[in-house]
Amino acid sequence: MKGIYNKLFTIAFSLLLQSCALYAVYGTLQTINNINNVLNMVNTSMNRIHAIVSEGTNLKRAAEDGKLISTLAERIPSLIVEPLEQAVMDKIHMFSGDLKTSAINFTRNALEENLTGAMQAYNIMTDTYNRFSDLMVDLE
Repeated sequence: MKGIYNKLFTIAFSLLLQSCALYAVYGTLQTINNINNVLNMVNTSMNRIHAIVSEGTNLKRAAEDGKLISTLAERIPSLIVEPLEQAVMDKIHMFSGDLKTSAINFTRNALEENLTGAMQAYNIMTDTYNRFSDLMVDLE
């Protein structure tokens, strides 16, 4: 009788460990999916910005996309589904903050019709977006 309880305990403990592992994987995959959806929206706005900046005139048209990117970047940390490694959460917070800052800088320069400043801010935004996307690919 004691042997049956030991086997049942072993099986129950094994199932508990497996469910914990699945829960951790679910959190990571859900976080990646949520952030990738937002990054796709950011990419769409960045493509519109690129087209306007390439023309070099009437940069105020691109300011709305800059504001949208800033808002989306601010929202990204709230998309994290626990549990997730602290180092990964720190990187997500850092990249979303950098993306928001560069979007704010771009918007300011676009509203001032400062092409040089807008180009610099756009390049920083693009670099941050690429590093953020690379992180999401690495997590998959």
